[in-house]
Amino acid sequence: MGQDGSKGARKDSVTGKGRSSNPISELQCLVGHTDIIRLLLRVDEMTIASASDDSNILVWNYNTGQHVGTLSGHTLAVTCMILLDKVRLVSGSADKTVRMWDVKTNSCLRVLTGHEASVKCLVALASPERFCSGSNDRHLIVWRTFDGEKLNVIERQEEENLHCLLTISHNRLVTGSNSSLLRVYKADPAQLSYHKVLPQHRESVRCLARLSAMHFASGSLDGAVVVWSAETLTPLKVLNYPERYRPDSSKVYIYNVHCLLTLSERYLAAALGNGFSVYDVAAGECVLECSAAHEAEVLCLLALYNGTRIVSAAGDG
Repeated sequence: MGQDGSKGARKDSVTGKGRSSNPISELQCLVGHTDIIRLLLRVDEMTIASASDDSNILVWNYNTGQHVGTLSGHTLAVTCMILLDKVRLVSGSADKTVRMWDVKTNSCLRVLTGHEASVKCLVALASPERFCSGSNDRHLIVWRTFDGEKLNVIERQEEENLHCLLTISHNRLVTGSNSSLLRVYKADPAQLSYHKVLPQHRESVRCLARLSAMHFASGSLDGAVVVWSAETLTPLKVLNYPERYRPDSSKVYIYNVHCLLTLSERYLAAALGNGFSVYDVAAGECVLECSAAHEAEVLCLLALYNGTRIVSAAGDG
């Protein structure tokens, strides 16, 4: 996805050092945003949404590559978004608001206020018609979907800025932040409550992914990808664990993991540096690598066509 002012598709060949021998080929480039693209979301069988620091959410027909709509209303960068169903999309922003959208009409249904800092994460909860938002104001808020009513507020245990939220079995929420620790909360129908801390990473945890009802994974700026048991909350496997620092910096690991993408219960993709890798979780091995997909770090990944196509977006726009 590109930074040029016109919106549409551009098809390019994959060029550059090391790319010609890679089995992954670039098929299409979608151009429309004017700033860094942070998020990608599949809406339905024909449509994806992309969100950017330009404060807009663009809707695309991914079969044709055409821009088909813009969700405009946030005044600062869009930092998170989830799909409640095939019509309703929820977004959070650095402007401290949560917005609910109709993606068929490109209209804003509600603006939810309550956070006092940038909204960083959104997650749908197991109970029907509820979702949770997390913010750098250290609060998690549970909202009722159909009318936007605030149902519950809890202060997070970690003081560090929040990066990711994930629901796992037994109505629990996992948070990742600028801390190297994962924290688990119980999301009972009546309230949220603090449950447990999970140590394993060496740096900030930037992403979480649900592999199955029994397993989830976490990714960090230390370059590690860790698979956890959702039942016992113990680490089971480490799929990537770099021990070297970048040669041009002080104590920055050679790879950062900004995004995890579940392709199936067995296969997991991870954004590593300027590219991405696909892991066989059962075997604990990397089975596919694209090391130079972009000219900057890959920030988000999205799977289409039953996992046979991967869409990536990066800091290069």
